[in-house]
Amino acid sequence: SNYQQAHRLFCLLSINGHADAQFQLAQFYAEGVVVEKNTTAAAIWFQRAAQNGYAPAQYSLALLYAQGKGVAFELASAMQWWRRAAEQGHAQAQYQLGMLYARGLGVNRSWTDSAYWWQQAAQAGYAAAQFELGRLYAMGAGVNKNIILATFWWEHSAKQGDLRAQQALLHTEP
Repeated sequence: SNYQQAHRLFCLLSINGHADAQFQLAQFYAEGVVVEKNTTAAAIWFQRAAQNGYAPAQYSLALLYAQGKGVAFELASAMQWWRRAAEQGHAQAQYQLGMLYARGLGVNRSWTDSAYWWQQAAQAGYAAAQFELGRLYAMGAGVNKNIILATFWWEHSAKQGDLRAQQALLHTEP
């Protein structure tokens, strides 16, 4: 099948250090495509691609650390990999960093840091970050309170189907 051919090619390229192929191979193991599902093998290949600077792999590896799947549960490692991906402009990683700061998980709670990372992800078009950034503007947490900016970000999020943003807009005074 095409998947089997792709798997063989990804194996060959992965051994030779191609980060994108390493990431694709990790995905095969993570999802059980052509090979038996194996989160430990997925973590190994995500790690190799992540060390090669591949942001999607850094994000995926962080997720495994945050969930304790295929690797030990290590919030500090998750944060490190999310930060590396976020610094390369990976919107989902930026969103996750914002969540860690908002919840004070593995770091001191910081609305300012949450606002910074959610702003990055929101500007990249990530709906969940747009919603959260809107909430910060509505509350004045980590940013100056500004209902116009709250509404602006909620409208962007709502247009992408975020139900929380749609609800927030219904309850916002004009």
